[in-house]
Amino acid sequence: MLKLTNKDKKGLSVIVGYVLLITFAVIMGVLVYNWMSSYVFTEEEKCSEDVSLFVKSYNYSCSSGELFIEFQNKGLFNISAFKIRGSTNPNREIATIRFEGIAGTDYFVFQKPLFPNGESQEVKINYNKESSEDPDLFFLEITPYIFENKKSRICTNAQIRQDVSCEALE
Repeated sequence: MLKLTNKDKKGLSVIVGYVLLITFAVIMGVLVYNWMSSYVFTEEEKCSEDVSLFVKSYNYSCSSGELFIEFQNKGLFNISAFKIRGSTNPNREIATIRFEGIAGTDYFVFQKPLFPNGESQEVKINYNKESSEDPDLFFLEITPYIFENKKSRICTNAQIRQDVSCEALE
């Protein structure tokens, strides 16, 4: 029978410590990888070239921050929702201001899907200024959402940019 001395037991506890340390490092690596992979897109989401959302008209009140946008679908697919962001800086290329849509996100859902060459729909969006001295909106980036094959898809290749001013565009 093998009898362990105190010196042998010390060596065994060091090995157990290393095994626990390596196991902890591997688990932390898997957790960080899963967390970071949700922030990094592996492939760009694209839709068919026949997706086209059109801003028929808008009315932007600078004093209240209310923005009414009338959308129309000029493409071949039903559009069910859209993502919208704004910018107060005309020199920026990317809009960074989020508008609160459904469930605290920056996504908005149409009352009923926009059908190709169908009726237009108006959506109200609030731009909450902190104070009256905050700058007004200069442009919007609007990205349509479609549902195909029972999956939702954001159409980044069909994104539109709409310049806005405090006067109505008809």
